Amino acid sequence: MNYDPTPIIGLTIALWAVVFVYAVAAYVLTGLFLSRIFQKAGNEGWPAWVPVYNSWKMLELSGQPGWYALLSLVPVANVVALVFLIIAAFRIGKGFGKGGGLVALYIFLPLVWMALLAHGRTSQWRPELALPVPAYAAPAIGGAYGGYPGYAPVAATAATAAAPAIPSPYPGYHLENGQWVADVAPVAAAAVPVTEPEPAFEPVPAPVSDAGLTVDSAAADATAADATAADATAADAPATEAPATEAPATEAPAAESVAPAVSEPSPYPGYHLENGQWVADAAPVAATPVTAVSEPSPYPGWHLENGQWVADAAPAPAAAVAEPSPYPGWHLENGQWVADAAPAPAAPVAAVAEPSPYPGYHLENGQWVPDVAPAAAASPYPGYHLENGQWVPDAAPQHPWAPPQA
Repeated sequence: MNYDPTPIIGLTIALWAVVFVYAVAAYVLTGLFLSRIFQKAGNEGWPAWVPVYNSWKMLELSGQPGWYALLSLVPVANVVALVFLIIAAFRIGKGFGKGGGLVALYIFLPLVWMALLAHGRTSQWRPELALPVPAYAAPAIGGAYGGYPGYAPVAATAATAAAPAIPSPYPGYHLENGQWVADVAPVAAAAVPVTEPEPAFEPVPAPVSDAGLTVDSAAADATAADATAADATAADAPATEAPATEAPATEAPAAESVAPAVSEPSPYPGYHLENGQWVADAAPVAATPVTAVSEPSPYPGWHLENGQWVADAAPAPAAAVAEPSPYPGWHLENGQWVADAAPAPAAPVAAVAEPSPYPGYHLENGQWVPDVAPAAAASPYPGYHLENGQWVPDAAPQHPWAPPQA
């Protein structure tokens, strides 16, 4: 009996092909998802494509030594490396604002865990939640935190940059640890005297002759000698009163202006020196509080209030629009059909009487009734009246003293 191994060989090749395709797909998806996670955390994404080194970077991102990843290459010790990777997945999930229960996905479905953090809705990366407290609070030399060089702070963006300080609504006060504290008074500067600049020196011009030429120095000396001789002659002559000449008025120098001295800071906060007494400062005028611009909430339907996430208030229900009733004269009230209220009776309209086809008669209650005879006109013949087309004398009035007629 000959044994044919061809089916076994074909099945083995098919199984290895399936394993190879699965391994390639898992490698590609792991590289894509982990590179996106590293980039969202402020690191480079290329280490995600290097086996073992991607686990090294995950451990450093969570504040653990990266060399723990080398334990995965050692039998039995690879279980310890797996435990450290689970801790890293837990801390990275917290750094993105996810709960601790998400680490179960990393244990059973690691690709789903990576996909949720890479392309799912997450909050801004917060390293203080992912790193241990000593690692984040004590920066080491060289820009790493706690001696873990794998962590790189997130680049400053519009969302992570420090908000500019809002000007204080109370002049002279600033907010410190939740309380309004008086600003430190500036140091008083020394008074600097203000002096006017000295006038520039102007040289005396040389004497000029009538012809417009400068007098020679020898001629000037001769002129000076003549003046000396004239003075001696004047001394021998009798004294005469010299004409009084007015001395040129000299302008008084301007007083030096002194800059106002800056007041020294008060040793008693809230008091200042006025007329030699300590007087309480006037309370600052309360300004309109500046409304802080709220950032959009990462959780729809929730807002941050006093450091806690609180559900938004339900909007007021809109007024229901009444639908037309399918039954005329009826409306729906408390789940039952109720007859509409009868409208108020309108004022009766007076009917316009039609002309009667029978002269002297009119229709009343369905019957023809003769019209009321008009009042008799005045007779043109005194003592007579018209009766059945004839003029008949009026009946004589009966006097009370007259006997009754037979």
